[in-house]
Amino acid sequence: MQRKGQFQQQQQQQQQPVQAVPVQSVPFQAAQRPQPNGSGKRKSRFKDRDGDGEVDFYDVILTIVEWIRRAFAVPAIVVADTLSSFVTMGETGSMFVASLFFICGMIASADSIYEMFAGKGLIPIAWEGRENLTMLDWVGMLTNPMALLGLLLAICAAAAITVMEGMAIRGSELSVAKAEFNEVRNERVPDVARDAISIAKLRAERIENAGMGEEHSFGFAIVIVFLADIYMTFSSRPVWGLPPNQMIGLILVNLFLMIMGETGFVLYKKATRARKARQRAKQREAAAVASL
Repeated sequence: MQRKGQFQQQQQQQQQPVQAVPVQSVPFQAAQRPQPNGSGKRKSRFKDRDGDGEVDFYDVILTIVEWIRRAFAVPAIVVADTLSSFVTMGETGSMFVASLFFICGMIASADSIYEMFAGKGLIPIAWEGRENLTMLDWVGMLTNPMALLGLLLAICAAAAITVMEGMAIRGSELSVAKAEFNEVRNERVPDVARDAISIAKLRAERIENAGMGEEHSFGFAIVIVFLADIYMTFSSRPVWGLPPNQMIGLILVNLFLMIMGETGFVLYKKATRARKARQRAKQREAAAVASL
């Protein structure tokens, strides 16, 4: 009986109507974009330079003056960086100057060689007692194989002279000099008895002077090349018979044109060596940083 009463009570609870729960309406609010500085103010392009917490007219004027100063400083910075590249060994500017010197010196040397053998100069220089190639001569040279061959030979001879003189001025590389020294550092002159025959003494002397003939021959060849270059330069651009002031000036011009190529060769070798040394230093620095 007790179970029957509980069952009837559960049926009565299920038959009772369900009461609706009132729902409170929430007003819709659009999402607000967060402000960058948290204060709701738009960030100004100008800085607070006087430290009062606000950007006023004085700050605007100072900022505009700073912009103008930077605008005028940009050309000076560009010029300074460019000049630094030209005077710093290993930079692109210094290598360009060295290459330009070498090419101009080689052309001047080729002009002297060609003028000496052909009677006319390649470079159109208004020099007293000198005759230059005209446009018709250049056109005829392009159609004449022998004249073109003479021009090519003059250029090749000028390049060889410039390189030889540059090597003589610069000297041997340190690594090459060390290798050559290590090659003969342990060699000794053999002992020869006083009563040795003449052929033994002669061959011992040959051992003592081995290699010296090559060094002397190279030095003699360099002297001959320098003398020939001086002769061809002054015969192509003569200075004799001019007033003393003009003669001195033109002698200096000839000497400058003569050593321009050699100077460019030496500067290019130095710039290349400085660039390689800078690259090795950067590699060592990167390796040191990576090992940390």
